[in-house]
Amino acid sequence: TELYRERIVRALAHGLQVPLLVLDSSILAPN
Repeated sequence: TELYRERIVRALAHGLQVPLLVLDSSILAPN
């Protein structure tokens, strides 16, 4: 499952680098 998830993350990162960082930040620190 990790491989599949990483693959999706990579695809998203490739198309949305900045937005991905923002989303990642929100997910890591929703507070």
